[in-house]
Amino acid sequence: FGSVFQQAFVIFPCSPLLNYISLMSVLSRFLTCIAVLVAMLAVFIGSCLNGLPRKLGLFTLYDKHFTMERGTVPFMLEGTPWAFNFQDLPDLSNQTALVTGANVGVGYFTALHLARKGARVTLACRSEKRCRDAASRIQANYSAANVETGILDLSSLASVRAFAGEYTNKLKDTAGLQMLVLNAGIMSCPYSMSADGIELQFATNHVGHFLL
Repeated sequence: FGSVFQQAFVIFPCSPLLNYISLMSVLSRFLTCIAVLVAMLAVFIGSCLNGLPRKLGLFTLYDKHFTMERGTVPFMLEGTPWAFNFQDLPDLSNQTALVTGANVGVGYFTALHLARKGARVTLACRSEKRCRDAASRIQANYSAANVETGILDLSSLASVRAFAGEYTNKLKDTAGLQMLVLNAGIMSCPYSMSADGIELQFATNHVGHFLL
């Protein structure tokens, strides 16, 4: 079939009809490939949503041979124990911890578990309300939790300096700071500059924490 087209192009090199037919043939094959890829992707996504790979033990197999990534994706751990859990934490009584971005996500649960182990934990967040709400949730989870809050906007060097000065004063009559968890961060935000003229994401994730 291809040789027929090649001969036709030799005989009628400028035929609009043949050019159109050839173009439609290529386009048809391209669209067929796209349709097949979309169908395969749909099947894959559907299988993942239904838990088929997990039920087949594929994630467990992956977790068994790639231990460095263990725990990064919890649903992979089908029957596989965590490499590190709450019971592995030592008693943290008389220890002081500061966790940035502690109102949600990893920061919140880090602060929660440190408090449950007896540490005095300060939650440093941009929003005072969200910070206080997080502290209230921790105290509701563990009534003996010793948690405090502090307002810290890592994108602002002035805010970092103000927070550090106030927090340092609080530590004067204590044994100091034993744990500093630099958790806060932003990503995929529209390009903008901080008040100090630094790209916002770099200012928040790196410069602010370095100054702190």
